[in-house]
Parts: sequence; C-alpha cells; structure tokens
Amino acid sequence: MTIRVESERISIVESAPSRNFPRIPVALLSMFLTLFLGSIIWLFAPSDTGEVKPPPGLESLRYVDGVMSKVDLPLLVMKAYDEVDGKKNLEFKVPESSLRFFDVVHMRAHSSIGLPTRIYFKVVNGEFIAVYKTDAPANSGSGK
Repeated sequence: MTIRVESERISIVESAPSRNFPRIPVALLSMFLTLFLGSIIWLFAPSDTGEVKPPPGLESLRYVDGVMSKVDLPLLVMKAYDEVDGKKNLEFKVPESSLRFFDVVHMRAHSSIGLPTRIYFKVVNGEFIAVYKTDAPANSGSGK
C-alpha cells in the first residue's frame, strides 16, 4: 500500500517581513546630514594656517576685549566689554599688511558662540586700525 502525501510549498522569502523606504527622501536626508556634519567639522576644525607670530612692538599698542558682531575683512565690528574713546560698538579696519593675522573662520566661530576676542589696535585720524587679534581670556571683561 502506498500513501500519497501532497504538501503545500511555502516560500520563505515571500513571507518574510520587509520594509521598503522611499529612495528620494532617504537620499535627500543622507545628503543633508552629510553637508550639515561637514559644515560643523569645517567650521570648528583648527585652521591650517598655524600660529602666526605677532608683529613686533605689540606690547606698545592698545587692546580691547569683546565679542565680534561682524567679521567681513577688511572690516570688523566688535561689541566691546569696556568703552574705548566713549564707544562700545567699535568698527575696525584691517590694513592689507595685517590681514595675515586675522583668521576669518576662527573669528566667525568665536562670533557665532559669543567667545571673547582681543583686538590690538591703533587710532589713525579717528579710525580704529586693527593690527592683531588673539583669543581673549575667557573671564575678560576689563579690556585691560
């Protein structure tokens, strides 16, 4: 006696749960995240220019500490912690000979998060001429 058994075929692949993500939104989100993270890394990465030695005679110049409100070389605008010649909002012009002392990316990063900057300057015909910049001490507020 022969028993004939018929079995039903089950396809494992067809019954497996699957999730299909739409390609265009995933691609756009991936591009956005890549650009966003790349921008953050570029903005806060150390500058490749290295540390520039300050100009000679720096100790004879006046300086002021404050937060940069505009960094658009050759023009800098600072909200100073203390008044300088009766002003707290100071506009500096950077001569071409001093441009190498001003790292725009670094200064814009300071400006964006409110870190203090120290500007060494001289006054020529009533205009503030920026000669050198450095990071101000974190607790500066005296400008001295």
